[in-house]
Order: sequence, then structure tokens, then C-alpha cells
Amino acid sequence: MKKLLILAMVLLVLLLAAGPASAWRGHPRGHSHFGIFVAPPVFFGPPPLVYPRYYAPQYYDPAYRVWVPGYWDYRDTPYGWERVWMPGHWEWR
Repeated sequence: MKKLLILAMVLLVLLLAAGPASAWRGHPRGHSHFGIFVAPPVFFGPPPLVYPRYYAPQYYDPAYRVWVPGYWDYRDTPYGWERVWMPGHWEWR
């Protein structure tokens, strides 16, 4: 429905812009024309195929994550070098 409405509006604009304006201009041979430009049809291809994603075998294996324990480290902070605790985290291997 939306496409039909847009097509009707475009056709109306073409009729109002091209048709009556060309009728008032004189033709070199002495007669006038009503001109309507009809664009060629536009064809759109189908949407691209969506392929399933296949991941590496370790993705499906539950043992591919390793817990890295926390540790103390020296970091440069706005207050200078401080000893801070780095919390543990899961590491993907």
C-alpha cells in the first residue's frame, strides 16, 4: 500500500510538472504536446542468502575458559605508583 501511495505521488508530480508546462510552450512546427515521461521498470534482486555461522570446535567445548586468579601489581595512578589488587577474571584460550 505504501509503495502504491509513493508511486501515485510521483506520478502526480510528473503530471503536474511536465504535462501542463509543456502545453503552454509552442512547438517549432506550431502545435503543442502533453509530455509524460515513463521511467523503465526497476527490478530488485532477492535478499542475500544468510549462511549459518560455524565456529571452531573449542567454542562448543566448555573447557576453553580458564580462571586467572587475582594478583597484586604496581600501577601508575594519578597519585603516583601504587600497589593495587588486580581481580581475577575468565581468560579465553
